Amino acid sequence: MTNETNTRGEVTIDLDARYVMRPSYEAIEAIENQTGRGVVALVNLAAQNEMRMSEAAIIVTECIKAWGKQQIAAGDVSAEAKSAAGASVKKVES
Repeated sequence: MTNETNTRGEVTIDLDARYVMRPSYEAIEAIENQTGRGVVALVNLAAQNEMRMSEAAIIVTECIKAWGKQQIAAGDVSAEAKSAAGASVKKVES
């Protein structure tokens, strides 16, 4: 991860491309619903090095999706924005 990109708390992350993690209200709600934990509890787990990898993956995924959705809403129809928003990603069944 690199540094914060602006005052919204966005952070860039390099995976196969450069993405931005945006902690929107929608992302936080999705994170809490999927993990079954409140955001404060997740922060405390992370601070104690007790967060599960699946919880960290949910946080990263939902924040990247929030950024992609914002980019598309702003008129960015690039493949990167669509991929980040989940528009071109196939769901993996476990």
